[in-house]
Amino acid sequence: MAGATECLDEKGLPLRLKPGFGEEEKTGFPADGSADLPDLSGHKSLVAEVLSKNPGLYQKLQQRQTRWGTCLARCIKAAVDCKECKEVPGDVSLMAGDEECYETFQELFDVVVAPLQHE
Repeated sequence: MAGATECLDEKGLPLRLKPGFGEEEKTGFPADGSADLPDLSGHKSLVAEVLSKNPGLYQKLQQRQTRWGTCLARCIKAAVDCKECKEVPGDVSLMAGDEECYETFQELFDVVVAPLQHE
């Protein structure tokens, strides 16, 4: 692709070569939805807070996926893998894998995003 720019990390290396940014999955919580939700009681993200208060929500949404194959586990992987993101106060750790995630997983996205809209 002529003229395309590539995202680089802080050392100038292509992000696509780092696990989790390219084709290779980052280790930790499986992004394919095959695992049960682990205990999130020590986690500090808004996603962990919502899922800890409503443990049935993950089970309700776990088997859903978008037309492009994005499942809930991929959207919450950062929240599960990282107990606390010190660089981001009020860390959300909820990522939409594609535009259908907002509708497909609306029960979670609405609850997590709502407090941010009032700030």
